[in-house]
Amino acid sequence: MQHFPEIIQFAIRFTTFALMFGVGLDCTKSDATYGVARAPLLATVTLIQFALIPGVALAVSLLLGLPPATSTALLLFSICPSGTVSNTFSFIAKANTSLSVLLTAASCIAAMVFTPVAMACWSKAFGTQLTTSFTIPLPLLLRQLIPLMAVPVALGALIRHYAPAFTRRNLHRARITSIILFSSMIALIILNHPRDIILRLRELFPAAVILTTSLVTLGWLVAKSFRLRRPERTAVMFELPCRNLAIAALLGFTVLQKPDLVIYCTAFFLVEGPILSAFALFTARLSPDRD
Repeated sequence: MQHFPEIIQFAIRFTTFALMFGVGLDCTKSDATYGVARAPLLATVTLIQFALIPGVALAVSLLLGLPPATSTALLLFSICPSGTVSNTFSFIAKANTSLSVLLTAASCIAAMVFTPVAMACWSKAFGTQLTTSFTIPLPLLLRQLIPLMAVPVALGALIRHYAPAFTRRNLHRARITSIILFSSMIALIILNHPRDIILRLRELFPAAVILTTSLVTLGWLVAKSFRLRRPERTAVMFELPCRNLAIAALLGFTVLQKPDLVIYCTAFFLVEGPILSAFALFTARLSPDRD
C-alpha cells in the first residue's frame, strides 16, 4: 500500500492531461466566432471565477467558522479554473453546450495567469484561516500548469483544426473516456482513503451545500445581467460552481505538497455532484428542446 500515493499522483496527472486535451478537442472555428460575439460575457465570467469565487469561499468559511484545514481546501478549490464536468451538466440540462465549452476553455487558458495571482492575493485575505502558505515560486507552479494544461489544450485544438474528420468520428469516444477517467480517479481516491473521505464529508457538507448554491445563484445573476436566454443562462449557472477537481488535486499533491487537500476536494465534489446533477435533471424537464 505504500506505493499507492504514487499511483494516485499518476492518475491525477493523467486525468488532468486527458481532460484538458478534451477541452482543446472541443474548440472549433465556429466556437471562436461565437466567442468573439460573446467576448464581454466570456471575460466577465472568467474574471468572476478568479476574483469573486474565492471571496465567496472566504465568506462561507467565516460564516460557518470552519477549521483552517477546511478553509485551505475551499481556497484551493476556488482558485482553480472551471472543470469539464460543467459541460456534462450543461448537456444533461439541455443548456447551450457550445457556450459551456467556450467558458471552460477560457477559464483554463486564463488560469495560467490568474491562478497564481489569485493564489497569492486570496491567501492573504484568508490569513489565519489557512493551515499552509500559498506563497509558491511562480516557476514551480508553471512547471505543473504548462505541461498539464496549456500543452494538452493546444494539442487538442491543433488536432481539431488539422484533422476535423478524425475528430468528429472520435469526439464522442474522447468525451466518454474523459468521464471514465475522471470517475476512476475519484473512485481510486475514495478506495484508498474511505475513512478520511467520510470524515471530510461530515466537515464539508454544510460548506459545500452553501458554496454550491451560492455560486449557482451568482451564475444566475450574471446571466440575467446579460439578458441571456435559458439555454445560455443555464450554461453560466453550471460554470461557476464546477471547479476543476483534477487541477486542485494536482496543485495539492505536487505544488503545496499537501495530499490531504486531495481528500477534501474529493469530498467536496461528492457533495456538489449530486446537487448539480439534480439541478441539471430538473432544468432539462423545463427545456424540452435543446438549443
